[in-house]
Amino acid sequence: MLHKVLWYLFSRSIPLALAVLLMTGITPIAWSQSALSPVWAMQVSINIPSQSLAQALNEWAQQTRLELIVQPALVTGKTAPALSGNMTPRQALDRLLAGSGLVATMDGSTVMIKTTAAAGTQQLPEMLVRADSLKQGTAEEGYRVSNISGIGLWGERSLRDTPYSMSVVPSDLIENVNAQNMGQIFKMNPLTQEPVIQNFTGVPFVVIRGFQTLNPIYDGIPLALGNGSAVSVIEIDRVEILSGTSGFLYGGGRVGGAVNYVTKNSTNIPLRRLTFGNYGGTQFYGHADIGGKFDERGRFGYRANLLYQGGDTAIGEPVNQKVANIVLDGHLTDTLYADIKYTYNDYSKEATQPWFDMVERVSIDTSKRYSPKWTSNDIESHKAYTSLRWDPSKYFTLRSAFFYQDTRMRVNQISLNQQVDRTFIPVRISNSPWEKHENYGGYIYLDTRFSTFAVDHKLTLGYSSTLYDYFVRGNGPVFPIWHKPFTG
Repeated sequence: MLHKVLWYLFSRSIPLALAVLLMTGITPIAWSQSALSPVWAMQVSINIPSQSLAQALNEWAQQTRLELIVQPALVTGKTAPALSGNMTPRQALDRLLAGSGLVATMDGSTVMIKTTAAAGTQQLPEMLVRADSLKQGTAEEGYRVSNISGIGLWGERSLRDTPYSMSVVPSDLIENVNAQNMGQIFKMNPLTQEPVIQNFTGVPFVVIRGFQTLNPIYDGIPLALGNGSAVSVIEIDRVEILSGTSGFLYGGGRVGGAVNYVTKNSTNIPLRRLTFGNYGGTQFYGHADIGGKFDERGRFGYRANLLYQGGDTAIGEPVNQKVANIVLDGHLTDTLYADIKYTYNDYSKEATQPWFDMVERVSIDTSKRYSPKWTSNDIESHKAYTSLRWDPSKYFTLRSAFFYQDTRMRVNQISLNQQVDRTFIPVRISNSPWEKHENYGGYIYLDTRFSTFAVDHKLTLGYSSTLYDYFVRGNGPVFPIWHKPFTG
């Protein structure tokens, strides 16, 4: 009812103040010598069809929750292009006003639409803006990012306004270094040491501040234990690393810091990428990355990443890997967003290097293979993730997500002891049966916004839970680990 009343006033040539939302705890940036609303610089989901400029501005104000003032006579008879995707309110408004002879100026927290002459601006030469230049963390930007996907019960926020020491490894850096596994990423990061990649568990043992972080986080969902949490580079869009204690955010098990693996989403522009390469030795691989939108309005999208790797390492270890990552997401309504992601990972490596016990004063020649070909590591993983976000009004946001991973793995390995003549002999052979690991995780959060006088507040209430089950020898249960903290 309120929306209809406001639009009636707009049609009567009365300047209209549409939706207002002031976020708490974010430092404004400067533009045209005026203080901007913090929301102005934050990326939001925009979906506006091609229509009259007046209607497009009305939808822009509703979706960005900013205050907008415009004289109806300025927009009469003008049209605006369709917009879809994640962008800042300023980027969206500039695109709507492109070619209209109008510009937006900021007065405090209010956006005003004026003619170019009235705003006292100078018409600049036409320039081409590519959609991919709107990404964060590009090589041209020095792989720097300004926002994080979320931390603990907080949703997306500015990295500058996050009260923790954090470092982000963006997708462009992961692609440009041709990373075979996440170990190559962590050894370049200033907050982490080069980790041991545990092939038989499928997850890197990341060391932060001298402590191993064994329990990974997937899209904001902390897992109870790292075993069975196989990580594939092709499913990862970015890695967010928190240095320092994080028990308040994610529970126990992460003393030195936490690692959040942010997975890929659909792309706003069509993506068709096919890559062939070599990981060393005869390890050749092929990787296909396909993404885009199903409809012209850009409401529903998809992303598919397929990888095949086969051959021998430089020291003659046969490797075979097949990975498939599928993503479907979209805006079911103007206020409801949902996605679903699935990853299949089949990894096998033979003649894996042994454990070296009782080794003193001798260097291990890493260019040699010390194991027979019957030793092996095998992992087969199925991973599913789904999330939902509902914004019924500017005062409430409901967020929820659920994660499940089922992993089967087996390791056959030998251990070597050093002899007096500095040679090695096998002392133990480990032939483990197939093990089954199951990881569950999820959360549900309700964000509420309100004001007391001139102070704005955001209160989040919610619940999160994780569970880990481990089965071995005929799928008999060995032990469960669960963690169910209440957050609020």
